[in-house]
Amino acid sequence: MLKKKEQLAEGLHLIDYEQLKIENQTLNEKIEERNEELTRLRGKIINHVIMLSHTREKMKYIETQNDRNELEFVTLNNQLDETKTQLTQKKNKRA
Repeated sequence: MLKKKEQLAEGLHLIDYEQLKIENQTLNEKIEERNEELTRLRGKIINHVIMLSHTREKMKYIETQNDRNELEFVTLNNQLDETKTQLTQKKNKRA
């Protein structure tokens, strides 16, 4: 009777061991899938950071160009005002 119990206990331990082995394998597969997903997401993050850096650099360049163009616009506008003033003065002298 004692031997039957030992055999039954060994059988249960073997079943428990196999069940745990299967669960462990399943969990390892899930871990591997999540690691692959993390790697993929890290790659996406790196690409987005690179794009964001490039966009910021481009924005700074465009802001600089806009500042130059605005200064040139103000200068040309002042020259135009001066030219209009001179033209008006010359017309008034003629009349």
